Amino acid sequence: MNNKNFFKFKEFSLDFTNCGMKLSTDAVILGSISSLKSHEVLDIGTGSGILSLMIAQRMKNIQHQITAIDIEPNAIAQATKNFKKNNWSKNITVIQKDVREYLKISNKKFDCIISNPPYYENSLKPANKKNVLAKHTDALSYNSLIHSIKELLSPSGIANLILPTNCLERVMKLIDYHSLYLIEKIMIHGVHNKSANRVVLKLSNSYKELTKRLICIRDDKGYTYEFKELTKNFYLKF
Repeated sequence: MNNKNFFKFKEFSLDFTNCGMKLSTDAVILGSISSLKSHEVLDIGTGSGILSLMIAQRMKNIQHQITAIDIEPNAIAQATKNFKKNNWSKNITVIQKDVREYLKISNKKFDCIISNPPYYENSLKPANKKNVLAKHTDALSYNSLIHSIKELLSPSGIANLILPTNCLERVMKLIDYHSLYLIEKIMIHGVHNKSANRVVLKLSNSYKELTKRLICIRDDKGYTYEFKELTKNFYLKF
């Protein structure tokens, strides 16, 4: 597949044609590094379905059920197509709904929550409406996201997020406000000699001593050993 709207991983392929967000390294990192607990998983803002498919691959030998939510109808249609094409739709329930609305009707608690949330705040909006929903916090603020996570996460569950580092201070205040605990913080450096530009946060309703680490994607020789090890079950090139 040479079309920029398609990407093939080791065990599944993705079509991004009707999605505001295309393939991102952020999503691959999050899907690879997320802590998985038990079998009930919630994917907030599923887009093309990449995170749900990565988690389904990682849990393929474990009984599991994934609920994939997105507000954008084209994204839901695309994700549904991707799930069916890869024969994993039986383990994934797709819901077109704002997570705040889902919160009002759901009585489920999830052992694992994953989200690569909107990240542009107070910036110029793209002309494409799908991109607005996918990349900007207009449709889902960080406050609403953290509140939803608090209410939907099981007592021993773990929520996994990836964010730009310039949002970290703001999100940390919200985590504290909503009485969640930060149990792991992973700084992501795009290259070894530059500051981290992304951070993975793992949240829980239960206290656990905070662990910190960093991951570097590239060094002077190309992709680092740690990045290759992290993503080798997905990227064909590794």
